[in-house]
Amino acid sequence: MREGAGEAFPAGSFPVDWRAHTQCFYENGTPMEPQDGALARALAGQNTDDLVYRTRPTNSANLAGTWISAAGRPVRDADGSIIAAVVALRDMSEQKLQQDQLRALSMSDEMTGLHNRRGFLMLADQHARVARRQGSPFAIVFADLNGLKTINDTLGHQAGDRSIRSVADVLRETFRDSDIIARLGGDEFVALLVNSEPAMRDTIVARVRQGLAGHNANQDPALHLSLSIGISFFDPEGPLSVADLMVEADRLMYAEKRAHRRVYSGPGLVAFDP
Repeated sequence: MREGAGEAFPAGSFPVDWRAHTQCFYENGTPMEPQDGALARALAGQNTDDLVYRTRPTNSANLAGTWISAAGRPVRDADGSIIAAVVALRDMSEQKLQQDQLRALSMSDEMTGLHNRRGFLMLADQHARVARRQGSPFAIVFADLNGLKTINDTLGHQAGDRSIRSVADVLRETFRDSDIIARLGGDEFVALLVNSEPAMRDTIVARVRQGLAGHNANQDPALHLSLSIGISFFDPEGPLSVADLMVEADRLMYAEKRAHRRVYSGPGLVAFDP
């Protein structure tokens, strides 16, 4: 499709429903109805600017389709009646691809490949809205890598960075693909576990401990991982937001740290039990 290409359509020739041939979707994935397109709006007397949507032929194997920016204007007769419509379409697929790539980068933690704080909050808030409508519980898990300062001070920051990446690997292997996992920064991690309720608290903790034990079994004791964990749960009928749940999980995580604090000497020993 040529940028700036335009075409005029007589009012009487506008198809009633083009969905048998073409599928169109808004940026949020919602299907576009025929009466909402730039052409239909123009024929209804509306001016449209920068209407962005994705379109693909109904029988096309190209699921990505083509991203379009459309503008439409009605053409009126001397008496003001609409006799045609003019629509300009611009192919913006390459621009959208670049935007998606930049958005993915802005939502990812460079060191671990997990989501960053921004990405987690956006995805978690989206999930919370759906969970509230569907009445589905979920859990927020806060995890803090214990003893990172000791590792950095005694073994160097490269060893500390390896430990952070290792925690990310353990969390990926421990939780499901449908869960949302992020590194908030430094030694702090968070995960949203879908369809998880308070009765599953001990199971969640056991899964994380098992993942840590599996990792530590193959590592130099100096690089053994230890995490402090706090878990809060979303009640579909309750008032707590994702931000509230994160605060609660963070509070519980630090309470665990204080409860299990122990003093060690020498490199490679973590300050807390896993």
